[in-house]
Order: sequence, then C-alpha cells, then structure tokens
Amino acid sequence: MPETILHIGYPKTGTSWFTDFFYPAVTNAYVSYNKDLHYSFRPENEFFEVRRSKDMSPGEKHVVIAHKLTGLVDFVWNNGAYRDFFVRQLKHHFPDAHIVLFLRNQMTFMASAYSSYLTHGGTYTFKKLFRTGKLGDGSMFAFDYLKYDEMIALYKSHFEKVSVYVYEDFLDDNILFLKRFCKETGLEADMESLKMVKYNEKLRRRFAAFIRICNLFQKKGVQPKRYWVNLPFLFRWMTKQRLIHYNYYRFWGKKLSTEQALGNELMAYIGEYYKESNRNLIQSYGLTQIEKYRYPI
Repeated sequence: MPETILHIGYPKTGTSWFTDFFYPAVTNAYVSYNKDLHYSFRPENEFFEVRRSKDMSPGEKHVVIAHKLTGLVDFVWNNGAYRDFFVRQLKHHFPDAHIVLFLRNQMTFMASAYSSYLTHGGTYTFKKLFRTGKLGDGSMFAFDYLKYDEMIALYKSHFEKVSVYVYEDFLDDNILFLKRFCKETGLEADMESLKMVKYNEKLRRRFAAFIRICNLFQKKGVQPKRYWVNLPFLFRWMTKQRLIHYNYYRFWGKKLSTEQALGNELMAYIGEYYKESNRNLIQSYGLTQIEKYRYPI
C-alpha cells in the first residue's frame, strides 16, 4: 500500500488554496479530492470509497484532501456524526496514514465563515443566529467543532502519525512554511509554479449586503435561511468565481471586519469559550505561537 497523507481540510485554513494550487504542483503524489470521495451515511447502506482515475506509479504517495473529512458537510454538522463516520472509515481504509491538520484562530475563522455562509446562499447575520441559538445548535454548526485540542486527541487516538500546522504561520511566510511542510510530509512540489494569491477573502461590506438581498430571491442555499420568492436563475448566476471577481472591486467598500461580521456579544462568547482548549494546545502540544496570533487564551 502506498504511503498515504490525509489532509483533513478544515474550512478557512487554506484548504481551497492547497487544493487548487499546491497539490496540483506536487510531483511525487497522486492526489484525491472532494469529487473522488463516494460514501453513504445511511446505516443500512453505509460505505466509503476514495476512487482513483488511474493507477499510481511505483513509489508515488497518495494524498487525500477534502473539506468534508472534518465532518462539516455542506454546512451541516449533525452533532458530530459525520466526523465520527469519516474518522472510522479513514482508519479502516488507511490505517497507517499520516494525518495533516491545520488550525486557525477561532475568532477569525468564524468571521471568515460568515462570508462563506453568505456566498452559499445564507440570509441571516451571525449575530441574529447566535442570539436565537441557531448558530451553535449542533445542526449547522457546533462550537465544539473548533475545540482543536479535542480534535487532535481524536485523531491521535486512531492514528500514530499526526502533524498539526497553524494557518497563521502559512500566512506569515508562504514559501518558508511550504518548504517545511514538504520536508515533514516528504512531498515534492514545483515551488516556482505556485501562485501565491489571496483566495476566498472576506467579503466587502456593501457586497455582503448585496449578496444577502440576492439570497432572499432564491430557495436554494445553506440552511438556516429564508426567501421571499424563488428565482432559480439567480443562484446559477452567482457562481464562486463570479463572486470572487466582483469582490475585488473597491466600489463595495472595505472588507468586513471581525467585529462587523460577529458583533461584540458573539466575540465575547468565542473569547471565553475557547480559552481552556487553546491553553491546552500550548501545554499539551507545544503550539506556543498561537499566543502571537492572539488566539483566545
């Protein structure tokens, strides 16, 4: 069996950039992406498979990277049931895999997640969802999802080799980080071909408001949401690439700040909720740099 690297792609930690730019530049691995995962959660027909379109070359590593491996599937958390499913299946199919995990400051994670919620059809503010108890009720999202010490412990209980990286280290120095990443994973990449571009940035303020209004005219989209009348063509027009393109224009104002995306009440809750978990990251796993990046401690 080839050496396998499972990149557990937490959203908002550069997973899309690694998927679209880094792994296509890797020269010594076959990479499986989201589209290659086939599975069923139904108890009567539960299965999991990572399909490959061609045979692997001798000595080639196998990388699997996908957002949904974290257990958040199409913005649905389902009280952690999906994460348990994927951990169990990955252990069964790749028992000796090297696990790669990326962490990000929970405060900026949530602010960035709000932009994604809007671009996937959402219509509420996170402030309102938090006040009504819908933001962390365990269906769309649960705050435990970002208790990184528990997540690391979960993977360490199933796999022998688990590597943990801090997303902010990658932002600090892309090339230096990638060289270390390649050295520790044994991957070889054509660094000169890599595009170091900002990807999936937070929405600009007026553009975020515009998207929220547009989402009221389409039934499809991430839940919870509401709509006034359904205009299906609108959802088809609002593709990811179009939204990224229009978000570049300064006409839409400055990008949403963390305070604007979350509000003081939610920020205070996040700051208190993750203190103990983040302190454990320092004490148990030596991730002292998270203090520099102002993780709640």
